[in-house]
Amino acid sequence: MSIKNFKLLIFGYGYLTRAIAKLSIENNYDLTIVSRKKRKDKFFKLISYKQLNDIKMDLKYYNAISTVPPDEDGKDYVLKSVDAKLINTFAKIIYISSTSVYPGGLVDEGTRKLNSLGRGKIRSEIEKKWQDITNPIIIRPGGIYSFENNVMRRFLEGNQKIIFKKGHFTNRIHIEDLVGIIFKILLLNNPPKVINAVDEDFVITYDVVKEICNKFNLPNPKKINYRNINVSQDTRSFFEVSKQVKSKYVKKKLNYHLKHNNFSSSLTKITKNLLKQKDETNE
Repeated sequence: MSIKNFKLLIFGYGYLTRAIAKLSIENNYDLTIVSRKKRKDKFFKLISYKQLNDIKMDLKYYNAISTVPPDEDGKDYVLKSVDAKLINTFAKIIYISSTSVYPGGLVDEGTRKLNSLGRGKIRSEIEKKWQDITNPIIIRPGGIYSFENNVMRRFLEGNQKIIFKKGHFTNRIHIEDLVGIIFKILLLNNPPKVINAVDEDFVITYDVVKEICNKFNLPNPKKINYRNINVSQDTRSFFEVSKQVKSKYVKKKLNYHLKHNNFSSSLTKITKNLLKQKDETNE
């Protein structure tokens, strides 16, 4: 399929979808978004799940991405709501999963043993359900951050508590790189079936934030143990298993070179721009 005639359908309309949509609009792709909420946009089609099941367009020319996370009950809304035969008609389909599926230690796409706890177990089960009904490409991103959504923005807005667990390293990806990896996969013939989207920069978040605070003469962050009673169960689950996630495929198979391969450097630049923005607002 030529890039000129590229057709894309995305399930969900959250943080990641908006970033994918932005690039799609810039490149004049034929974009359809399927959402539970009613919205209107002049740049792409927005339809409901019911409309998708009733749709008459030829989906075999569309590439699909599911960005929808598990519901509170641990179920996948797309798999619950879309006919399996319809899912099987797409030219290519990507499921956005998570590195939470991995056990502790140093892991990559070849790691067979998966996490059997909490969020990781739920994600593993959903991946298996996608594989049972179709032939998806599974992307497992680390924690996604951007200029709009990051730990230093929250810090500057008043939340100076940084959750800490000794020996727990970050597994992160900048949203610009995640979107870049997604489009590399969509435009590649026969990509790997499981791909980790991570920067492989293993640092401790508290240490990075403290270093940035010192650089910009900000108050020191307040360390809070991940088991603290005030830490939500969802947040705590991210810290239960400490791992270092690598990718065998991003550079070698996809030939994708990260634009944000150093978390500390990227977060420092973000902080500098946030402070500049704040100064301009106060003038």
